[in-house]
Amino acid sequence: MNHARSRLVGLVMLLVLAGGCAGAVRVHRADLREVHRDLTRSVLTTGELSEPTHNLLHRWGQVDAYRLRPDEVLTFLHQKVVEGAEGPDGVFALAELSFHHAERGHKGGGERWQRTSHFLASAIYAYAF
Repeated sequence: MNHARSRLVGLVMLLVLAGGCAGAVRVHRADLREVHRDLTRSVLTTGELSEPTHNLLHRWGQVDAYRLRPDEVLTFLHQKVVEGAEGPDGVFALAELSFHHAERGHKGGGERWQRTSHFLASAIYAYAF
């Protein structure tokens, strides 16, 4: 009788645990164009940073710093790539961030050289990638 009781308790615990996980996953239909746009989003296609680049900034705690001091973040990430702490993902992010910063960060007439240097850096990083 004791064995049957322990099996019943085990079965009840299993059902409770399985029931607790039932609502964790949901599936819904998505528009194919929207999914494609999300998967291929980059600074070239939408003007927004790609998810891998955003994840890299987040991993290094540089999301807010990039908005405030993009040149410092570019230097920081370049150093991480040189040190070997970042591989191809870091090089891709540097290409995208350099392009993004050139497009948005240097609008004044006196900043033409800085803008050009960021476009050039973007091309070099893209080639290296």
